[in-house]
Amino acid sequence: MSVQYVIDEQGHKTGVFLSFEEFDHLIELLEEAQDIKDFRAAKEDDDEWVSLIEAKKQLGL
Repeated sequence: MSVQYVIDEQGHKTGVFLSFEEFDHLIELLEEAQDIKDFRAAKEDDDEWVSLIEAKKQLGL
């Protein structure tokens, strides 16, 4: 990963520059991590699980 830092007058890192491809890849990783977190949270609450067939019935599909 090629990263360029933005540094202020005191030498503190205040930002970064990434290529679009690297940025896009990081966003995909974050979205995947959030999906896993959401899945685990939903899995813990078994009372709210319904089958696809039942969900379609409830939605009138």
